[in-house]
Amino acid sequence: MNENINLEIKLPKVPDIELVALEGLQLMGRHLGIPEDKIGEAGILVTEGIINGMEHSGLENPYVSVDFTMTKES
Repeated sequence: MNENINLEIKLPKVPDIELVALEGLQLMGRHLGIPEDKIGEAGILVTEGIINGMEHSGLENPYVSVDFTMTKES
């Protein structure tokens, strides 16, 4: 059986805000029993995605929406 956990957050454009999503990802991964190295790899991807979203979303959009799902396959 697969267990899915979804995280949806709206982040304002402030320095280091990607750390909020990263903490959520780490907590979710540990809850699912995902190895730390895999959580770390996912964290890099999420962090880069958020930073790119912040850089390219324009001045008219002061937020970046983040939505990701983690699945632990048994």
